[in-house]
Amino acid sequence: MSDLSSLSPTTEKRIPIKRIFVNRSLSLDKIKFYGFDMDYTLAEYKSPNYEKLGFNLIRDYLIELGYPPELGKLEYKAEFPIRGLWWDNTHGNLLKVDGFGNVLFCCHGLRFLKAEEIAVLYPNKFIALDEKRIFVYNTLFNLPEIYLLAAIIDYFAKHPEYKEVKEGFKWKDLLMSYTSIFQDVRNAVDYVHMKGSLKDNTCENLDKYIHQDDRLPQVLYNL
Repeated sequence: MSDLSSLSPTTEKRIPIKRIFVNRSLSLDKIKFYGFDMDYTLAEYKSPNYEKLGFNLIRDYLIELGYPPELGKLEYKAEFPIRGLWWDNTHGNLLKVDGFGNVLFCCHGLRFLKAEEIAVLYPNKFIALDEKRIFVYNTLFNLPEIYLLAAIIDYFAKHPEYKEVKEGFKWKDLLMSYTSIFQDVRNAVDYVHMKGSLKDNTCENLDKYIHQDDRLPQVLYNL
């Protein structure tokens, strides 16, 4: 048996950070085309700069649609959102859930609910993944959306002119359900990404929003 410790780290034995694990071998000379997902693959965005840009554009578009102008004072807080949270349309909550459906923590707006409050809303502190009720924030692009949604719920919950009811918030004869607020934010996100100025802002300020990796051109050339 050979002594692995004697192998050169630059030849037979690669250092751990440069190792690649595969489930099966693949002959790359048979591959005719290579495809890449640009976002967070070829383009590595600078955090929290990029999240702040998305947050501001989404927030401002919602105000254009008729949301309170006071929301313009909201600023993105990078320490709040994490990827993988669940949004619950029924109660207007953000949830951190483990792989078995157990609720680990719960936020209503920016307020973290106590254990006894969670138990009332979610018996046994459990919730099933129902796509009609739950939306899972599973990408890095979701981070500004998560915080904006929480901040908007927090704004309405604390505003004296809005009354919180079972389905959402009432202002005079207008009912703003948790579902409709969520959908408004989702639609605003889609607009900003597809038709808004997110891409233009990014291209005009590459140094501010994109990490430049000098190794990337060589990788593409090698392929």
